[in-house]
Amino acid sequence: MLQVDMRSLLFDRSAIIYPAIEFFLARLALGPTASFVPLIFLIAVINVQSQHIVHRSPLSQLPLSYAAVCLGSAWAHKSALSSATGTSTESFGAAFLLYTVSTLGALAPLYLRLVIVSRAHLSPWAELTIFSTLWATSWTIFSNIWPLGRLLTWSPASGDHPYHYLLSYLGPAGIDWLVAAWASVCSETFTRWLMGSGGDVGEIEVDGEGPPETRDQARPRHLSILTGLLLALAIPSFITFPLALRPEARDTTPFGVGCVLPHSPTPKVFTFDDYVAASKQVNAHARVLLWPEGAVTFTSAQDKEEKLERIRSGDGLQGPLYGIAFEEYTMADPSDPNSARLKRNGLALVHYKMEKGEEVFQYYKRNLVPVAESFQALPSVDPPSIFDYNLSSPHNTPKPDWSPHFPHTRPVPITSSICFDFASPSAFTSLESRPALILAPAKTWDTKVGLAMWEQAKTRADELGSMVLWCDGGVNGVSGIGGGGMQEIMQVGGGSWTREIGLQYPFDTERTVYARYGQVGVTIFLWLAVGGHWVASPLYAHGREAVMRAIGGFHPVLRALPFVSRFFGRRDERGERRPEQVGERQLLLV
Repeated sequence: MLQVDMRSLLFDRSAIIYPAIEFFLARLALGPTASFVPLIFLIAVINVQSQHIVHRSPLSQLPLSYAAVCLGSAWAHKSALSSATGTSTESFGAAFLLYTVSTLGALAPLYLRLVIVSRAHLSPWAELTIFSTLWATSWTIFSNIWPLGRLLTWSPASGDHPYHYLLSYLGPAGIDWLVAAWASVCSETFTRWLMGSGGDVGEIEVDGEGPPETRDQARPRHLSILTGLLLALAIPSFITFPLALRPEARDTTPFGVGCVLPHSPTPKVFTFDDYVAASKQVNAHARVLLWPEGAVTFTSAQDKEEKLERIRSGDGLQGPLYGIAFEEYTMADPSDPNSARLKRNGLALVHYKMEKGEEVFQYYKRNLVPVAESFQALPSVDPPSIFDYNLSSPHNTPKPDWSPHFPHTRPVPITSSICFDFASPSAFTSLESRPALILAPAKTWDTKVGLAMWEQAKTRADELGSMVLWCDGGVNGVSGIGGGGMQEIMQVGGGSWTREIGLQYPFDTERTVYARYGQVGVTIFLWLAVGGHWVASPLYAHGREAVMRAIGGFHPVLRALPFVSRFFGRRDERGERRPEQVGERQLLLV
């Protein structure tokens, strides 16, 4: 009786219940870092409601659902944006406007899936998986044209789920597919409960032999296959744990890294001299020291050379390789001397005894923060490159033991990007080999924003099979080491720090599967998986046989359970398969 009342309530009060649930879940799932499990439930609820709206409710419910999601997500971002806009009202309005666009990217694959399923004759497997593939494809396209990249998308960036290890194989599109697949499992299971028993939607041949089976009878079978696949993909994360390499092991290279963050008890603008003084305090403990984004400003080319010469000439800075993040001004149009001067954010790698003008490489920021930077800064079009930093042997290690080949050094491939560049899924697609370390100077305005960008940086590192040194110079910025089994936040706010990490030796420069084939390759693979019922059906048949042999005498007991009985198929009095009855609300099962 309670079940019937609950079903009736969901049908009769759908215009109130669904938007309220969506608002609550959007507030949980769509903060600065999207959360895996709440996001699954949010998509599942919207999926169920979308079917309800299309088949049974007036379309006027759609704007209410849309507004509820936008309001919930804007509420989750209110505190993070208030420090940038100054007032909570303005921050809420800005977040709401941004999510009006982002939510459209979420609703499009949901309703496109309904159109395709209603007009195309798809297999049960394709019906279950086409939404996941549409979802992953939609966000891949969206993140490449969306000015904020992977920020404010319905895509989990944190590693709080058991599929994080798949990033180096499938990238963020693969994680999107898994989120949508779990949402499909949840919505399908809930919809079947809500609608009561299944129904005939026409007979289909299953596996090419045996009596014809109704499409609705085949759906639970393929739902079981998809659920089993998702559970199987999660198993490796519970068996093996990514561990950081020990710096003292024989097959690793100990490598000290550090972030230079001058600290003052009173607010002040730190100068080049402040960063030099802070570097001297920690340079004995690191091979690479990184300054945060825009640490110093060069007023001219001469000013730049003079200050970099202080690093090259020593001045108490001997030893490490310095990542000097800077701002400089250049003409918007070099051919026009009267054109406006625009700022560029760059990074130069400099070390002791370098010749004048021979910075290891210079990288300039390519992706500018909309509005905040886009009107006053000049983006670069040059992709990041890789520099092999040759490490000499430590004082207590003989040169032949460090490296058997002359000049007895170990190369460490290093690359770089700057802050907002990491929000782009294509930040490192141009690299022809795998870097060991990514230098990432940054400057964010709020801890939550810093955490969101920190998650993006770790994601890019895991996609490459690399590590990232994230150095955030914001007042409450987050700095740390990510990737390679490390997820350590070393500092929040000011204060320099160093950390010794272990790098693989000899280092494998072979690119990961995702880095090699990229977003296009992963998208093609996911679309091929939509037709995977040709493989899934035989596997299911053999698996069901093995399970039935294994359970033996428990078979009649398990068959009595409503949900499990669908796995074995319904039988009539003579023990033969029979079609299920059509439920009065079967129309929702599409």
